[in-house]
Amino acid sequence: MWPRLAALQGVTTLGAYAVANHLPFDSFVIAWDRTQLLYLAAYYLAPAVPFFFGGLIVGILLAGVDRPEPVTPSLVYGATLIGSGIGCAAAVAGLDAFGGVGTIVLAAIVAFAA
Repeated sequence: MWPRLAALQGVTTLGAYAVANHLPFDSFVIAWDRTQLLYLAAYYLAPAVPFFFGGLIVGILLAGVDRPEPVTPSLVYGATLIGSGIGCAAAVAGLDAFGGVGTIVLAAIVAFAA
């Protein structure tokens, strides 16, 4: 179950990036154009979708739903903390090596490969 969610996280990472870049949001006209509020909501909700799938993965691993013997919570939390630390360092290095778009694609590939 969680490998499918990891694949969805990778796909939605690219989708969220595409949605956020193609929204016609203009913060300067939000005061008189109320449709900009919808664009703003979509601008914030689109990047939340990959995080939702990542949270589901952690929740499933903590609950032990798809495993005959549940993984201890300390191992799950430890793995998520180590992975987050490595991801932060890789993001900083990736920005320098691949640029912004390349780093987002790299993050999506890593999530999809998980």
